[in-house]
Amino acid sequence: MAQKWYQKASVQTAIVSGLFFLIGVGIPSFFEIPKLKDKIGQLEKENSDKNIEILRLKADLIPFRALALEKYTGSEQEALRKLADHLTHLENSISDVKNYSHVARLHMNGSIYDVGSQLISTSSLSRVLIGTIERLDGAQDYRCDEESIAKYHEAVEVNSRFPFSYYALAKCYSLKNDKRFYEYLEKAIEILEITTTIDGHTSYHDGVLESLRKVKEQVATMDR
Repeated sequence: MAQKWYQKASVQTAIVSGLFFLIGVGIPSFFEIPKLKDKIGQLEKENSDKNIEILRLKADLIPFRALALEKYTGSEQEALRKLADHLTHLENSISDVKNYSHVARLHMNGSIYDVGSQLISTSSLSRVLIGTIERLDGAQDYRCDEESIAKYHEAVEVNSRFPFSYYALAKCYSLKNDKRFYEYLEKAIEILEITTTIDGHTSYHDGVLESLRKVKEQVATMDR
């Protein structure tokens, strides 16, 4: 009787080998199932947590949405953007007051008392500036000798928010036709535009800011 194809030893061997191969492939996959279930459960939990966070953020947004729509015109998105810009401005203003409230009260000598005052208040800044101020034509101004210029740079290191160090450097470098004067001019203006908005600032800040703005306008005119 003829032997059927599946009864042949070579075919049976191949079938057995194939079964072992399938078993070998299937067994690791079978043992991976619990891990996959755990991973799915973890992802579902993370997704649930994210949905809860989204709902919480939406709830937090409700009062801001109402305020934005009440205060500003335009679509809801535009109103929220305008409110965000306004809040950012307020935050920056608060930061400016915090960072510059002290220097806003300082005079050109780095003290809370003016140069001609009989009251004395010393600080590391005012000590650096000793000997840098002179009186010319009834007005007080900064000297521009090399020693004084070195002191102005030192004053910047001591307190980088003090505007008059930059003013003094702008003046001195301008007299020397040194192009660095414009860098210090802009920095002085930048700080003075902050200090002059702070309640209790000395009026000297206003006068210097006005003068420096005029200088900047003249420079802009010359560059045209």
